[in-house]
Amino acid sequence: MAFQTAYLKAHYPSEFFAANLSCNLDKMDEIKKIIADCKKHHIAVLNPDVNESGLEFTATKKGDIRFGLAGIKTFGKNVAEAIVAEREKSGVYKDLFDFVERLAPMMNRHTLECLIYSGSFDSFGLKRTQFESPTASGETLLDLIVKYALGYAKDQAGDMSMSLFGDMEELKPPRPEIPEYVPVENEVELLHREKEFVGMYLSAHPLDRYALEIENFTNSTIEDIPERIKECTEKKAVAHLSLAAFSTDFTVKTSMSGKQYSIVHIEDFTSSYEIHLMGKSHEKYLPIFNREEKNVAILINADIDKSFRNPEEYELRIISISLLSNVAEDMIREIKIYVDSAQVTPEFRKNLVKVLRAHKGKTPVSFAIYDKKKSYSAEVTSGKFTVEASQLLSDELEEVGIKCSVVKK
Repeated sequence: MAFQTAYLKAHYPSEFFAANLSCNLDKMDEIKKIIADCKKHHIAVLNPDVNESGLEFTATKKGDIRFGLAGIKTFGKNVAEAIVAEREKSGVYKDLFDFVERLAPMMNRHTLECLIYSGSFDSFGLKRTQFESPTASGETLLDLIVKYALGYAKDQAGDMSMSLFGDMEELKPPRPEIPEYVPVENEVELLHREKEFVGMYLSAHPLDRYALEIENFTNSTIEDIPERIKECTEKKAVAHLSLAAFSTDFTVKTSMSGKQYSIVHIEDFTSSYEIHLMGKSHEKYLPIFNREEKNVAILINADIDKSFRNPEEYELRIISISLLSNVAEDMIREIKIYVDSAQVTPEFRKNLVKVLRAHKGKTPVSFAIYDKKKSYSAEVTSGKFTVEASQLLSDELEEVGIKCSVVKK
């Protein structure tokens, strides 16, 4: 059995992982572990899709894995089965309205929300925020689609000889107008909605935008914590951890002695954890977590040291917690841009200036200029440009062939 399993994983990795994921549909922790293994093998696990998903996880023609429709939370299995059966019977769904018309009797608000926020409609070329956007009538696109599906279903259920619309295409109810996409700043909220319906982040992760900060200012992940505590306990040694995470829940409680303390649930790409803030730490970090927005991106610095309650055991002790959104400004001295003199052309300068102007901020910019042939280099700080240090800046510079690095304070 072990040999057969190893053979399948080596030669049919997508199918192997898809089968494993399907066997664990009700075990989210196990699914997350398998998906982490998929990433190590460079296999993407994609959002559910009404035109490609089966009921369970399936391997795609490109070698990725598609999330199954039956895995969407609070989504009826009968609806998932109907979507797949209709697709197999009459072909792929041409667009959003073709889908709604073919499955109109099942398209209530909750069903549509499940499909929208899980990403199942993404392949139709619509952004999820468009469904929340107001149309000319003042109602949202989602409101109009719910009404459209209801009207279409009533017409289908009626006597076709007495139908208001019948088979006359020009008399069928007009399709709602789709509002234009307007970029939104809070893409994070959409990702949290995705997790609500799928159980995890698939299309992206809320921490992706902080990749620059994570690369330069962290040395651990949440998944590392239990193993590091075990190591420190065995070696009787102290270790320092710095990690980035999202707070997913925050609760204030009162101890038996009458003092308040807080419990913070945190999560990153790898796992989740619970930290307790007592005494002064509770008071100090209360403003970070005690806000309307539950999901806060944070940088945690902590030591693994002897437990106050039992010196024979080691535990995670919080040293500091700061907002990830402030890390770049507080901890980055400058952005250093590397320029090969052979690269310098009018086009190069144009691209560089365009990116720098698009990311105006307070962080100084320096240039490390070098010439491979003449073996010289020089550094100069820009007196003209200051930027907002971010992963997006780094990515856009890389797109035009320019490398950069962070200089810490």
